[in-house]
Amino acid sequence: MGDHRAEVHITLQLHGKTYRGDWDWINYGGFDEGIDSRIRDWFLDSWNDALRRYEAMLEEADAPRRLREMERAERAELVRLRLKYPEG
Repeated sequence: MGDHRAEVHITLQLHGKTYRGDWDWINYGGFDEGIDSRIRDWFLDSWNDALRRYEAMLEEADAPRRLREMERAERAELVRLRLKYPEG
């Protein structure tokens, strides 16, 4: 049947990080996915890491809005309590 092997070099850039993968003599046949599981696993690990980095970036970008919302809610609660329990 012959030798079904390939050499693969991948560079993936996602959310500010570069992921590199190099494989010599990988198998590219005989799998349900049609690809060597090492490459599939590397891609999934890289993608999941990039997704975590993206979620952290979103969390950081959303922090000022959450702080403003918390301050607004606290000020509203302060007004409510001052009306309920007037000083004096």
